[in-house]
Amino acid sequence: MQYHLNFAYIFESNYEYIKTLKIHLYFLPERWDSMPFRIQKIESINKTVRMPTDLINSLERLATSHDISFNQLVVQCCRYALENLDLTEKE
Repeated sequence: MQYHLNFAYIFESNYEYIKTLKIHLYFLPERWDSMPFRIQKIESINKTVRMPTDLINSLERLATSHDISFNQLVVQCCRYALENLDLTEKE
């Protein structure tokens, strides 16, 4: 018997478990069973950054309300800011 994975069902039924995983899966939705599993290592560096207390408090509340880590939120905010940065010179 061949099994087809239903990602939505697996995600919904194992949400608490899945949200703790730190493995990023890259897949082709139409052929899960033919794709080899590859572990991806995401490079990271620890960096200390000083931020105003009010900003830290706002970010912590936002991260908690969306059930993500403070670090995940800061990374997402930084990526969004860099991707949407207007580098045109002002005269």
